[in-house]
Amino acid sequence: MVIKNLCPDGVTPIWNKSQMESLLVEEYLPAWVRTNYSTFVETMRDPAFPCFWGTIGEQKGMIRYLIASSLTEPSVVEHTLEGVYNYINEVNENELLQHENADLLTLVIFFPPEPTVLTVEEYSRQAFKFLNALHSLDAVSCPCHWSADPQSPNWSYSLGGCALFVSVSTPANQKRRSRHLGSGMTFVITPVEVLLRKHGGENSSIFRRVREYDGIPPHPNLLIMPGSSKVGNELTVQVLPDDNDSEISFDFQYKFKD
Repeated sequence: MVIKNLCPDGVTPIWNKSQMESLLVEEYLPAWVRTNYSTFVETMRDPAFPCFWGTIGEQKGMIRYLIASSLTEPSVVEHTLEGVYNYINEVNENELLQHENADLLTLVIFFPPEPTVLTVEEYSRQAFKFLNALHSLDAVSCPCHWSADPQSPNWSYSLGGCALFVSVSTPANQKRRSRHLGSGMTFVITPVEVLLRKHGGENSSIFRRVREYDGIPPHPNLLIMPGSSKVGNELTVQVLPDDNDSEISFDFQYKFKD
């Protein structure tokens, strides 16, 4: 089930760049969406922003957007899952057609701001609860070449049979500016297989740019590739604290699927 007024055409939950910008001009979308989108785009267009994949993706119109108007409403969870399925279908189509910008295709999910800014840990609990709710509705098992055990290095969060990397940005990330993308929590999602192709290790120019942009070294978990010796629930779903001495692990609630 989708929520019609959160779909550009009343049917499909996914928005592309031109749809977002045309309906922003018409003020069709809620004010918080307009604010979050404008902040996100402004951040992506900042020449100093460390993730040039995101910058190029925004320039080329390869970012897809999804509006989740609540963190708790079951109808919003269903709407979001349908949007993720649409995104995965586009990922698969682009790979099949060998689209030149296939690796830039990214899904961004906007959530409304809280009345007051929470802590990173409080946002993480909200994010994990929402991701577990998506998993509980997902009818597809995890990809066969990934472990179903979140304590395994070979585990990845997945939906629709696609292993996904979920980067959670929060308004509470004040020091780690690269993880502060607006007044509400934001998910940035890409297939893990794409991440593995992009990851250049700790000497990558992206991580040098992260250090310069944030003013603090990259979090240790950011430097480790999924499938390494680190447990999967600390890598493929990431909420990063503002210090490098602690970490936040995804409390994944596995649901067996027939």
